Amino acid sequence: MELTPYITVITAMVSTHQPIQTTSLDETPTATVIPTPFIHTVALGETISSLALRYGVEMAAIREANPDVDPNAMTVGMELVIPFSAEEPIGGIALEPLPLVLSEPACRETVEDGLWCLAEVENPLERAAVNITAVFELHDASGEILQRLTVPSLLNRIHPGERIPLAAYFAKKPANTFTISAKLVTAQPVDGFGYTFLPVEITQKQVVIEGKMAVVSGEVTVEVSEEARSAVWVAAVAFDRVGNLIGVRRAELELAEGADGKINFSLFVYSFGPDIAEVRVIAEAFQLIQ
Repeated sequence: MELTPYITVITAMVSTHQPIQTTSLDETPTATVIPTPFIHTVALGETISSLALRYGVEMAAIREANPDVDPNAMTVGMELVIPFSAEEPIGGIALEPLPLVLSEPACRETVEDGLWCLAEVENPLERAAVNITAVFELHDASGEILQRLTVPSLLNRIHPGERIPLAAYFAKKPANTFTISAKLVTAQPVDGFGYTFLPVEITQKQVVIEGKMAVVSGEVTVEVSEEARSAVWVAAVAFDRVGNLIGVRRAELELAEGADGKINFSLFVYSFGPDIAEVRVIAEAFQLIQ
């Protein structure tokens, strides 16, 4: 079965309560030199605003670096220049990622001859990390790179001991034999990055599993700011009976200034292979760049 797009963007402002998660720990990490400028591959649901938040760059700077890109017509797989200096990284983007653990990617072909690849990053450290991105590469039999995608993690922040997924979609899989690899590009300490995260709690959670599909719903409570709009991201992560990652989905919601901090969510998550045995639901909330 094809894995459907993994991000559900809810654009309506919600002002009232409405019904409706591979570097080994035993290895010394080596510096990963990020090209200047950094090239970001657009994932489903991403906007200039969300990229500005992720990289700590002004939206105007991203637009200026990509004059031929219509911010209202960005597509999956589009490459955007994220401007920063290697000597003075914008947003504190580190040249050497924190030693998080990235799993081997698992891939599944789609009926359109594309390829979905999933991996999980785990935080074995005693501090949270943000700005997690990984590069997925398809190689031919000789090891040459056929395609490359740099994608962000499903949520912005990963707590100690937590795991969050990454998903890469290749619109056209190689015609011949290929292999897939993934490695961390960025992962940095949360301190000083520029995110203002808010306490968030998932309540009244319900998960109904029907074979390769699951319906996830519930309520999110956020300690909202009186002076700024807030974003709430809810992610559903599906596993098979032996614990393999087989599907992800994210809902993006927004709370207006002065909202009561409660919002309901509902989303579907699909397996790209075996039946779903378990769904983990995680959420985060943060203030939006004004």
